[in-house]
Amino acid sequence: MISFDMLVLLLLAAGLVFFIGEPLLAQRYLRPVETRPPTQAIERLNQQKESLYTAIQDLDFDYQTGKVDQRDHAELRRQLEGEAIETLRELDGIDPLAALDETLEQQIARLRVAPSANVPSTEVCTNCGTDYPYDASFCAVCGQARTLF
Repeated sequence: MISFDMLVLLLLAAGLVFFIGEPLLAQRYLRPVETRPPTQAIERLNQQKESLYTAIQDLDFDYQTGKVDQRDHAELRRQLEGEAIETLRELDGIDPLAALDETLEQQIARLRVAPSANVPSTEVCTNCGTDYPYDASFCAVCGQARTLF
């Protein structure tokens, strides 16, 4: 009878181990479909983009200081810009939201540049000539109270 009890306990223990361990083993064999872009490729392309931007800035600085003549500057800049554009296209191909981010940034830039229709025009301080923001009661420079007509 003791061996039968041991056999039941052994079967229960084996079942418990299998029940707990099966999901852990299944994860090794079932790899989920990659929904996010590979981060190593994005990091590599971002580093390449930043190094190209730095190279363009260095080239412009060398041109301004006279180390590079105009013809070489134009040729090298065109080459570096082409490489940067290609890198940006690769980044856009990897990250599908990058195009959306660019569109949003362009729209935000247009809104910042365009004058708002509901913001009243600024007035000038009678004491120092500084422009008042539309909601200011006092001049930010001299402290003169804003006169409202």
